[in-house]
Order: sequence, then C-alpha cells, then structure tokens
Amino acid sequence: MSRIRWRRMGTVAAVGAALFAGSVTVAPTAGAVGSAACSQNVTNHWRHIDIFNYEDHGHEAYMHSGPGATYKITKGLYFNDQFKAYCKGLSPHGNWWYYSKLPSGKKGWIAARSSARGKY
Repeated sequence: MSRIRWRRMGTVAAVGAALFAGSVTVAPTAGAVGSAACSQNVTNHWRHIDIFNYEDHGHEAYMHSGPGATYKITKGLYFNDQFKAYCKGLSPHGNWWYYSKLPSGKKGWIAARSSARGKY
C-alpha cells in the first residue's frame, strides 16, 4: 500500500477514536430513572413498608430516584407507609426494587425487601 493510503487510514482511525471518546464523556450520569428501568409488571398493587427500626427511630426505608441504594434518596419512609407498586426492576447488585407512587403523588423506587403486599 502507498504511504498516502496508510496516512488516510491512520487519520480515519484517529478521528473515529476521538469521536468515540467524546461520546463516552458526555454520557449521562446515574440520575432519576423512571419506569424505563422496569423489567416486570406487578399489576399496580398496594404494598406497605414492613420493617421497623427499633434502635434509632429513624426512617425504616427510603424512596430513591432509581432502582438501587446508589441512587439519590428522595423520601424517607416509615413502618406501615402505603405505596402503589407499578413494576419492578433489578438494581446493579441484583436486588429487586419497585417503581412506586405514594398517596401524595410522589414517584420513585423502593426496595422490595422493605415491603409486604397489601394495605396494612
């Protein structure tokens, strides 16, 4: 192959790598995730927080902006707080989370292990 052809191939490879690197650096960070992260429908059933923290009387569970504890906490929840679950999705660690709506209208993700089915 000629030198000019090798130079063109090198230039194309360098431009392609620069474009790829640019697209990676502008990828969005983990922010609010709506129902797009759902992997199973749970037919809109009522659930309640079913754990109680006897030691520090703080919140028993939290609503997050995405399915996982690494997402931003948007609301603290207490024992017997009710919510309507619409669907569930897996966290990056493999735990189930419900995409939910509180009676106040606030939406977010609640860990499945913190809740039980039905109104209390």
